[in-house]
Amino acid sequence: MPGENFEYDQVRNYEGVGVDDIVVDDYGEVLWRLRAIHGLRNFLGSRAVTIGKARGKGCPKAPALCRDRYGMDIVEVPYSELDRRIKAKRAQDHVMARAQKHAARYLAQPGVRLETDRIFVVNAFVLYSVFKDLFPLSPGGGVAELRVRATGVHARPDLPA
Repeated sequence: MPGENFEYDQVRNYEGVGVDDIVVDDYGEVLWRLRAIHGLRNFLGSRAVTIGKARGKGCPKAPALCRDRYGMDIVEVPYSELDRRIKAKRAQDHVMARAQKHAARYLAQPGVRLETDRIFVVNAFVLYSVFKDLFPLSPGGGVAELRVRATGVHARPDLPA
């Protein structure tokens, strides 16, 4: 207590600081908490697109929980629709030529080694084109029409893994 024989310690007696204020020893802990809050805010009310039926790995109730508790909009694109889009793209010569060009450019990069048939790499670029059509990009780089933050592709039970 400051008095006649004591100096007032401004370093230890902050004006306006009380027991409800927070003292931070490790800003790394604050950072991960802020990132978690940011991630949760981005998740709430977001939209995800699944190829096939939405399922929860290990929890069949996960899609319903995401819809009900977190307001998530899960858009299901049937395999038949994806199949139709892939066949349409493969029938277009300019799409296949562009996929061949992209595959050649990708494979020509330093450190890239082909350990499968080249057609699989070409098909990956065709599939990329299909997904770009499914989710058109806005001028700002985000997904405009669907506002998609996640895409899930589940294995079809009728196809080998």
